[in-house]
Amino acid sequence: MKIMVIGADGLCGTSLVPLLEQLQPDAELILIDESEESNPPIIEAKVELNQILFLLRSFQMERGDILIDLTTELSKTDVLQAADNVGVSVINATCCEKDKGAISLVDLLDQKLLMARYHWQVPHLIDAGMNPGNVNALLSLLVERHGNPIEVVQWEMDSTIPFNWDGEGFATWSPAEFASEFCDESTWEVDGKTVIFADGPPIDNKLEMPDGNTGVLCQHEEIIKWGWLYGCRAKYIYGYAEKAMAAIEKNIRVGLELPLCCKLEGRIPTGGDKIGLSVTFESGIVNASISAANDDPVIPIKSNATSYLVACGVATAVEVMRNGNVKKGINWPDDFGKMWIDYLVKNNLCNVDV
Repeated sequence: MKIMVIGADGLCGTSLVPLLEQLQPDAELILIDESEESNPPIIEAKVELNQILFLLRSFQMERGDILIDLTTELSKTDVLQAADNVGVSVINATCCEKDKGAISLVDLLDQKLLMARYHWQVPHLIDAGMNPGNVNALLSLLVERHGNPIEVVQWEMDSTIPFNWDGEGFATWSPAEFASEFCDESTWEVDGKTVIFADGPPIDNKLEMPDGNTGVLCQHEEIIKWGWLYGCRAKYIYGYAEKAMAAIEKNIRVGLELPLCCKLEGRIPTGGDKIGLSVTFESGIVNASISAANDDPVIPIKSNATSYLVACGVATAVEVMRNGNVKKGINWPDDFGKMWIDYLVKNNLCNVDV
């Protein structure tokens, strides 16, 4: 079996590759990244959409093989169609399109649209990172136990602080996307299939999270998914440590570029990342979470807890694809809740409290 990873040397890819080597030792890995700093066995190449078919055929990939798309530039729906044309399954961490934002997920949910009617040859597993991804599977496990939710409050507390921090704002994932999402884009929550826009961007919509910290109301594609799937109210609140959040807000309001919080000078940042769910059912409120600490030795030097949790989701998706009786066409982590969470726990990939 062959697994091709496009974006193998990014923050998420850096965490994912060791996980694949550990969890899928029989697979042949084909690693590609456009970074000029990539070292063998990573192939340095920028992949354009019109090259996907040629790329898969060049490496003689066929039915049963997997393409993992970790890019931000490529259209997710177009990658799915291109790979399906040669019988290769696709796994991606998110379906948030670069130019459309999280609301582009509707293209894959509305049964009247072309992507839903496409005659798929092979199975695909999408939105399989952390949030979306692990957290979707976690919610579906809770739904299996308690019934459909009335309201879902998802919160994320990124308590990362770099060593030798200079007090400036920083991001634990793409700085450009981070600043754009926080300061330039609209934000919303959902009530069923209805998107309710807030007044102003996330940074102007601060809310208290269930853990007592302050976060900002962010648009996120899994929120749309839950509204469509369960007909519930749902929102996502994203928080940083208080002093970090103040610095981030100061920087992005004046348009300053945020640095990327990798593991600086070989030293591990403090803190970690925790995704929590506070779900209201008819029987009451249920809480659950998934987390990882930056000082965990499984997290590579060039990554961090936030990106590692994304990699955990993608690695789990590979296992589900191989052993989960995944049907042809579009599949979601929500379809494999117990199997997904059991795999995370069994392999000690991260901390799961459910």
